[in-house]
Order: sequence, then C-alpha cells, then structure tokens
Amino acid sequence: MTQTIHICVFSQHQLSAQAYASLLHHNDLPMHASAVHFDPDKTIRQQLCTPADILLIELDTIEQPRMLKQLNDESLPPSLVISSRTDQTFADALMAYGANGIIHKNEPVALLTKAIMRVAEGELWLDRAATGRIFQKMARSRIDNEASADLQKLSTLTRKERTITTLVGEQPSASGQSLAEQLNISEHTLRNHLSNIYAKLAISGRVELYAFAQKNSHHFPGSGSEHSV
Repeated sequence: MTQTIHICVFSQHQLSAQAYASLLHHNDLPMHASAVHFDPDKTIRQQLCTPADILLIELDTIEQPRMLKQLNDESLPPSLVISSRTDQTFADALMAYGANGIIHKNEPVALLTKAIMRVAEGELWLDRAATGRIFQKMARSRIDNEASADLQKLSTLTRKERTITTLVGEQPSASGQSLAEQLNISEHTLRNHLSNIYAKLAISGRVELYAFAQKNSHHFPGSGSEHSV
C-alpha cells in the first residue's frame, strides 16, 4: 500500500491518544494519524475522524461492552487493538467482538506500523497461537452446527425409520430382501420407508444413508431383536 494510510487513534486517555498519533504521524511511512479522546457515552462513529482507513484502539479491559460491540460494525474501518494484556482470554474475546488484530504495547514501533499496514489492507494481525485457537474454534463450531442439523433431521424420523437407518448402518452390503426379512416387512414397504428417510435426511441413496448412520451411530440404539415393529 503506497497511498497514505489514515489512522484514527482511540484512547480513553487523552495523552495516550496524542502520543500514539504523534508517533505514527512523524515516521517515514505514508501515514497520517489523528487522536481521539474516546467518550464512552458516544459511539465510535460519532467520534470517527475522517478520512479513516483503520482504527487503532488502546484497550486493556473487555469491560467496555459499548465500545467492543461496535467493532463488528462492517461500516466502520478495520480495527487494531493495542494493549498491555497478554492473556489468551482477552485476545480471543477481542477477536470474537470483531477486532481485526491485537498487538502488545511492548512491541517495537516497526512492528506496530507493519501491523497497521496489514490490517488496513484487510488482513488479520494475530500471533500464531491465537490463529490456531481461532481456527480450532471455527472447526468446532462447524462440527457442532453439523451435529445440530443432523439431530434435527433425526427427530423427524419415525421409530420404524430409525430402526431401518440403524440396520443399514450395521449392514451396508445387505440386499433389500435381506433387510426386509429382518424387519418383517415386504421389499415394497421397505422401499417406501427408504424413500421417506432419504427425503427427511436430504440424502440420495443407501450409500449416503450408511454414511449418515455411521456418523450418528451414537444416537441410534442397537438393532438387536427390535427389528419387528
């Protein structure tokens, strides 16, 4: 980025805001910084300096929900938090609220300006450990969402349909005739049940039903002698 980066520096301490703004304004990089003595009774937008490509926010506590909740506002510039806090809980909370990065106050000025440039370009600024934790949480969230969706689909199955699904999961290579005999129903009736199951689970055939049954096997009782219904 060769054009001038306009930085809006927020702090509840006026001297801190002015000090960071002066530091950034007088380096050799194309940056222009303006200081804002943050008023917690006003929104960030009400105090936003213009133009602003990035917000640099001094923050050492998450007990400022009015400010933090605004970080998810997509109409605001990206935000980089500068803090003396080093604990994981604080960093993760900031990212959950929508901050685009966090940098410690002990870091050199060169690293601060690098972080500002990266965030202004739309990147995240995180240490490797924080990045790993965030991706793990995203993966767990995706898995939890999939599990929740599967449970919702399972709840639509009748007792007979759950029994059939269990049996398909246990005997993927069994013929339709074999499955029907174990269930004491005709093959025609079995096909009707399977069609209903496929529709309810949004799948297309026995291969997908087997995969679904395997993934959710802990939600099904053992088939045993309960096939006669």
